[in-house]
Amino acid sequence: MNTRINYLSSRLLRALAFLIFLSGCAGSPGSIQTLQPLVPGIDLREFQRLSIVVLATPDVSVDEVAFARLHDLIVHEIQKHSDNHFVHILDKPGDSPSLEGELVLTQYDEGNAGMRFVLAGLGAMSVEGDLTIRDGITHQVYRQQRVSKVFAWGGIYGAITTIQDVEVGFAKAVAEALMSPE
Repeated sequence: MNTRINYLSSRLLRALAFLIFLSGCAGSPGSIQTLQPLVPGIDLREFQRLSIVVLATPDVSVDEVAFARLHDLIVHEIQKHSDNHFVHILDKPGDSPSLEGELVLTQYDEGNAGMRFVLAGLGAMSVEGDLTIRDGITHQVYRQQRVSKVFAWGGIYGAITTIQDVEVGFAKAVAEALMSPE
């Protein structure tokens, strides 16, 4: 009997460790693709002010709560990793020398938890957007990037993961794209 309890305890601990390992997948940073490289001679770390605006193309359905949540997640990730490069992060463009970050969502799909439970790859969740970084006064575009995060794990993990978990990884990638010096 004691051997059976040890066996079950061991299996339970392995399953928990595996789930903890997987919990980082949805929140891991998404991918970044450069559409227009950084203008030569520009160092984004020289700016102290940054405004972030999150928009969506007309064919993308996103509610105001998700817009606000994404904006707040991006600001949080920038503050967490910026080493005080951006002293002020604003909701809208200001009138002092600053950077403007405009994120236009091109895809926002919450997927289907039931389909993910049945089979990995079905019911995938995805968030994708084009990030434009420009001068706050001249509006010269400094860089453009496409940021995306897809989650398609299956089973119980796929079923219990939400779009909010995926948004965390997306926000990490947006912050990384904004802060990258190259």
